[in-house]
Amino acid sequence: MKAIIQKRPIYLFLLSIFFVFHGYTENYDFIPVKDVLLLCLLYLGSSVLLALVFWFLYKNSSKAAFIAFTLMSAYFFFGYIYDNLYSISPNGIFSKYSVILVLLLGVILFFFIYLFRHRGSLYKLTYVLNIFLICLLVVDAVWLITKIVRRNGDAGTKFLSSFSICDTCARPDIYLVIADDYAGDQELQEMMGFDNVQFENQLQKRGFHSPQSVSNYNFTPFSIASMLQMEYLGNIDRKNTSHNDLSICYDLIRENKVVAFLSAYGYKLFNYSIFDIHDQPAMVTESILPEKTKFITAQTLFNRIDKNMLFNMANRLGGRQKMRRLMLSHHSNVRAIDSIKNLAGRNLSEPKFVYAHLIMPHFPYYFDKFGKSRGLTQLREGDEQKIDDYVEYLQYTNGVLLNLIDTVLLKSKRPPIIILASDHGFREFNKKVDRKYYFMNHLSIHLPDQNYTSLYDNISNVNLFRVLFNHQFHQQFKLLKDTTIFINP
Repeated sequence: MKAIIQKRPIYLFLLSIFFVFHGYTENYDFIPVKDVLLLCLLYLGSSVLLALVFWFLYKNSSKAAFIAFTLMSAYFFFGYIYDNLYSISPNGIFSKYSVILVLLLGVILFFFIYLFRHRGSLYKLTYVLNIFLICLLVVDAVWLITKIVRRNGDAGTKFLSSFSICDTCARPDIYLVIADDYAGDQELQEMMGFDNVQFENQLQKRGFHSPQSVSNYNFTPFSIASMLQMEYLGNIDRKNTSHNDLSICYDLIRENKVVAFLSAYGYKLFNYSIFDIHDQPAMVTESILPEKTKFITAQTLFNRIDKNMLFNMANRLGGRQKMRRLMLSHHSNVRAIDSIKNLAGRNLSEPKFVYAHLIMPHFPYYFDKFGKSRGLTQLREGDEQKIDDYVEYLQYTNGVLLNLIDTVLLKSKRPPIIILASDHGFREFNKKVDRKYYFMNHLSIHLPDQNYTSLYDNISNVNLFRVLFNHQFHQQFKLLKDTTIFINP
């Protein structure tokens, strides 16, 4: 074994195993083991294939393994490299994907040429890399054991014991519909010169109450995590590009207190959102790999380019690919809305908790207020700052939401609770504005008993379900101080 560690480049295979194992440990109890094994085999096969290609060039297994290791490392950790460089200088030269890609290519070419000229052995390098990756695997193994021991630990048990079950309380179906980026009335009036009173009046006719409200955070993962967890977020760097922050948010959304509370009351979850919750993945599927492995692959080179570059390059791509890229959010919205409409009339034995997250009126602004398509040429990077287009798409969104609400109210066997909320206000201004506007969101609630005395003005998302559970299920959740926390882009 000592000879193998000193001379054999097993680090090439350990790299793929570490990358997948680390992702599995980080997201323990969510990604099925069979999916993890499939992903690991795919990466191991890719590593072997690369090593074989370079062996034909170098006729040396150590050199071939090292250059393959360099390529796989760049692929695996591209997202981490970019995020760290971006955090140092968000508007600098290293914030551009093209620059990072050129630099990585330069590093790879340097090693590629150097290995051709190098005549000595690579045993020292092999030994160091082998030991390093073995140590990383040991650390992750300890971390995984710790997670297994703490599974369903004190935090979850403490929360479940913090409330009692009200046996006499009605258990209506609950619909949480998030309209992403929907600005509050004050922001619409003061920053865009638009009065949304017609929509508010239509909601009021349907029995809704619309108090003034604010989001606690100005980016979606943070806002939704806080809302569903009914808590402010701790141990975060307050950066939307922070892998640590996003991991915390996704973990809290996945296993959140709202679902835990409602599950204790016998509710069945229907997840039509952009987030994975408990054992239900997000509605959007964009990979041939098992859906839940995206928590491991999200930072890879292909996924980062696919997510952040191809949308902006869509006008240069072929027709079908161009259309698929630009219409992705629209298709996701349609699927979520259709799913809710089909579900509303189903008479299940258990009450339903339905969470839908609509990417509207968030950019891309697909339609004008009359429902006419804007065309693909008006959905490019930079167009998110066209406030007039946003306002028109918001009016189109109003019609979609009212139609959805009418369907749910009509098909429901008994009056449901419907929460129409936004995760934050509009942010895409082309000039500097007061940050307070980023947090001005929309909130409208329909309660079966039409008693809205507990819903106070300037309520924030963190208290939304605390107020609802206190009212509907006679709980005693203490309300938190309503405040806003700015997250850096």
